[in-house]
Amino acid sequence: MIEINGERFHCLHLFAGAMQEEPADNVLYLDASRPGPHTTETRRLLPRLAAMSANPTLVFGPGLHVIDEYLFPVPSGLRIYLAPGAAVMGGFVISEAEDVHISGHGVILQESFHRYSSINGVRVSHSKHITIEGLTFINPPHYTVYLGGSEDVTVRSIRSFSCEGWSDGIDMMSCRDVHVDGCFLRTSDDCIAIYGRRWEYNGDMRDILVENCTLWADVAHPSIIGTHGDYEHDGNMIERSPSAISTFWSIMSISRDIWDASPLIPAIKIRCATYCMRTSAWSTLSMVS
Repeated sequence: MIEINGERFHCLHLFAGAMQEEPADNVLYLDASRPGPHTTETRRLLPRLAAMSANPTLVFGPGLHVIDEYLFPVPSGLRIYLAPGAAVMGGFVISEAEDVHISGHGVILQESFHRYSSINGVRVSHSKHITIEGLTFINPPHYTVYLGGSEDVTVRSIRSFSCEGWSDGIDMMSCRDVHVDGCFLRTSDDCIAIYGRRWEYNGDMRDILVENCTLWADVAHPSIIGTHGDYEHDGNMIERSPSAISTFWSIMSISRDIWDASPLIPAIKIRCATYCMRTSAWSTLSMVS
C-alpha cells in the first residue's frame, strides 16, 4: 500500500504473488481478444464441458467476458482459470457440487451490479472439496465468497474491494474444514464472518482456520464470530476456529454472549477459538474462549 501525503484511504494498492501456470490439458478456451465485451452463454457452454473427458478446465482468456444472466453454475469436477488480463462480469455459483477449483490472476468485475441484486463473487452451497485462489474481486454487491453448508473449502490469496452495505468479504455459515490463507480484504462490511445457522443452512461450525490475511474494514468489523445461530432450538457450536490475522484498523467482534441480552436460549456456543490481532502499531490483542 502506497500512501501519498499521509492519505491512507485513497491510496495505491500493489500486490505481488507467485505466478500460476496456465492449464494446457483438457482445456476449453474462451477467447475475448477482440475489442469489446464477449458474452459467455452458459446454456451452450455447459454441454460442451460435459462432453469433454473427466475434470475439464475452462480458461477465460484476456479481455472482457460477460456471463449471460450474470451467474455461472459450476458443475462438479470443473477447473476454472482466469488468465492475467481476464475480467469476468458475473459470479460463479457452486451448488451441491464437489472437486471444483477456481483460480488465476484475473478479475471478477461487479461494480455495475445493483446493491440489492445479492450477487456474490463466488457462492459455495452444500458442496465440498472446493478451492478458490488468486482472483481479485471488484465491488461485489453481496459477499465476495459465500460459504453455506459446505466442507473442505480453501480460499487462498484472493483480493477484494467493496463499497456497499452487505458486501462482506468471506462469510461462512454451518461449514466445516475451511482454510482461509493469505487474503487481502478491504470491504465496507465485515471482512470475515463465522456464523452458525442462517437461511437454509443449519449446523455447527468446526475446524475453521484463517491465517496470514490482511483485513481492512472501512465500516464494519475485520472479523466477527457468532451473531447468527439456531436460537429456536439448542443452538450451534463454533468449535476449533483459531485465527492468526494481520489487520488494519477497526476491531474484532465475538458475539459469544449474545444470549445475555436476549430472552431466547443460546444461539451460539464458542469453543477453542483463539484470535490475535496485530495493529499498525504492532500491539497484540489475544482472546481465547
